[in-house]
Amino acid sequence: MGILSIKTIVIIVATFTGGDGNDQYVFDKKFETKEQCSNYVRDNFNALNAHVNKNYNYRLDSPNLFYCINKELFSKHLKEMRNRLTGVKI
Repeated sequence: MGILSIKTIVIIVATFTGGDGNDQYVFDKKFETKEQCSNYVRDNFNALNAHVNKNYNYRLDSPNLFYCINKELFSKHLKEMRNRLTGVKI
């Protein structure tokens, strides 16, 4: 019998700072560790930042905030936030 291994998936989430600070952009790219994700964001910041700003039709040079976060934790947090906003209890 082999050991069951649960693979952690880390994703990039950007907060668009040109609005009210509540706009989140989730990238499709996935990583196995936060370190890999952080290195990717650092090495590709300008392109990632421009991509987010283009998505919101905003100035390309406006800096945004980038986070590397566990996909499952982010999904859970997002669901909880939506439920709070709609008054649904979990």
